Amino acid sequence: MKAMTLIFGLVLAAFVTPAASEECAVGAYRLQGGDVVDIAPSEGEMLRWRRPDGTTGALMRGTSGAWTSSLGWTGRSDGVRVTFDCKHGAIVFGGVHGRRIAFDVSETRFAVEGAMLSGRLIMPHGKEAAPIVVLVHGAERISARETYALQRLLPAAGIGAFVYDKRGTGDSSGRYTHDYLILAVDAVAAMREARRIAGDRAGRIGYQAGSQGGWVAPLAARITLVDFVVVSPGGATRSSPPLRARADRSMWPFFHAPSTACTNLNWPPMARDFQHGSPPPILQ
Repeated sequence: MKAMTLIFGLVLAAFVTPAASEECAVGAYRLQGGDVVDIAPSEGEMLRWRRPDGTTGALMRGTSGAWTSSLGWTGRSDGVRVTFDCKHGAIVFGGVHGRRIAFDVSETRFAVEGAMLSGRLIMPHGKEAAPIVVLVHGAERISARETYALQRLLPAAGIGAFVYDKRGTGDSSGRYTHDYLILAVDAVAAMREARRIAGDRAGRIGYQAGSQGGWVAPLAARITLVDFVVVSPGGATRSSPPLRARADRSMWPFFHAPSTACTNLNWPPMARDFQHGSPPPILQ
């Protein structure tokens, strides 16, 4: 019975944050028809919804208890109205009913040089093995464990996720830093902790990283080899020569490592600058 209570508490931790009553709504929901929507904390007392295709909106509580949505970060109403029944784990999103998705969740703290980091492994419910994605921070100072929607969107798609507060943020101790090597070593420790907790359920494991994390994750994978690296820097303009040189140094080895794959999701200008199959100029 104690074990069942512990498991229930861990599952509940995936979508409940006690800091504010409205955050009982935080979680991933499967809507009628099979679509998934994630609800995460946002600025102030707002919430933010996201779908796996990247569409998103900000939710503001109305006087009636319902939440109204604005498109992306524009502040313009998109006509979506959302209500929650936290007691029964239910949602009505834009007129479509849904239920909260249960996951297998393990909270952890692990030691790195000069800090203790707080992490969370979220696996699809069950006993089957699954790939695991370690989510690497950008430069933000916010808690990834509180705000990263991918920690639930990935398990909703059958993929495990390990999210952690980098040093100096959230519930992690240590000094906040922009030192890529320190952050890369921390990411390696996070990967090892995820693999340890998952045990026999751990399949292929690697990193997903955006913004500053797009420099950190490839460096971490050079320290200790992983199965994949997904980099999502999100740049809107052509990268500068110094940035291309730094990326060349970090990413080029993955073009030749047989057990890894480096994927650049949304930075076509940089993708065109890589010379696939031969060393970039900085390494020649």
